[in-house]
Amino acid sequence: MEEAMDFGDGHNDIDMLGAVKYSYAMGNAPEEVKENAAYVTLDNDHEGVPDVIKNLD
Repeated sequence: MEEAMDFGDGHNDIDMLGAVKYSYAMGNAPEEVKENAAYVTLDNDHEGVPDVIKNLD
């Protein structure tokens, strides 16, 4: 789980976001979801997931 990453945008994703080190809430997610993620991406209309992946070190 130290190397896993996940992306979520809904309340049903909160437990998943808390389970991994690299958790990302989508920019369009509700505030409660964003508060439970380590990071927040761009929103769905601005390719949040691809943006994160192409900027990985």
